Amino acid sequence: AHGALQLYTRNNTCELVADLLFPEGVGLAQMQGERTYRQLEAEGLFEPSRKRSLPALPRRIGVVSSERGAVIHDFLNVLRRRYPLAEVVFAPTPVQGPGASVAMAHALTRLGQWRRGDEKLDAVVLARGGGSDEDLAAFNDERLVRAVFASPVPVVSAVGHETNVTLSDLVADLRASTPSAAAELLSPDARSLRAELTQLKRRSTAAVYQRLANARQSIDGARGRSEVAIARRVRENRADLNNLSSRLRALSPHDILSRGYAIVSHDGHAVRDAATVEPGEKLMIRLQHGRLTSTVDAVELEG
Repeated sequence: AHGALQLYTRNNTCELVADLLFPEGVGLAQMQGERTYRQLEAEGLFEPSRKRSLPALPRRIGVVSSERGAVIHDFLNVLRRRYPLAEVVFAPTPVQGPGASVAMAHALTRLGQWRRGDEKLDAVVLARGGGSDEDLAAFNDERLVRAVFASPVPVVSAVGHETNVTLSDLVADLRASTPSAAAELLSPDARSLRAELTQLKRRSTAAVYQRLANARQSIDGARGRSEVAIARRVRENRADLNNLSSRLRALSPHDILSRGYAIVSHDGHAVRDAATVEPGEKLMIRLQHGRLTSTVDAVELEG
């Protein structure tokens, strides 16, 4: 309860005039936190549908945490062991006490606006190494919760307090149990990546060899088909050539002479008609082997 005491000296009594009552076991901070939760929930800040996924291979990671203590060192040790390629942009701030929530909200805003040329952050981690409910009060502050919600890059909440969930856990895109767990969530294991790359290399090499084997098989098949086609064309052309040769030989005068025929000529011209020859003229008779000279004794016309 909260109120004022009134003393009555006349009868030595006092009264508590309450202006605010809390359920048993519930303090002012918890009541304010529940009121803030209901308001932010009504505005949709905790909707699962608005949460963003983390990049598979983040190149630049922002961290909002205290520069004192083991939190930042644990985070960096895990990240460097698993994924040394990642760059960390650290924004040191107080994480408890007066002004901590505002300082963390401003740090989140600065990291969200961080640029180096065309480069920007891929994710931001809000980290702390656990503590009591009072120590974690800054992570329930509405100003910090709204800064997490407004961050242009995904936010991982790693407050390190698993029993009680803070409002920053609820609004963040992902919650990690500890800062070290957040580093593991953000970093692929380099050994696993190397093993996966080795497997991909093997599969790629096997695929290339298979493509080459398929191409070689296709070439061999095409060459075999070409050889068969060429041989067939050669046979067909040879048959055509033999046929033409036979026909030419059948039309050749020498082939006719071999069958007993003769070529008769007069004055160098072939004699085709007996009427063109007179008795007494000399004719040249060409045989298959040799020539004869004859004199016309008589001319007999037929038809």
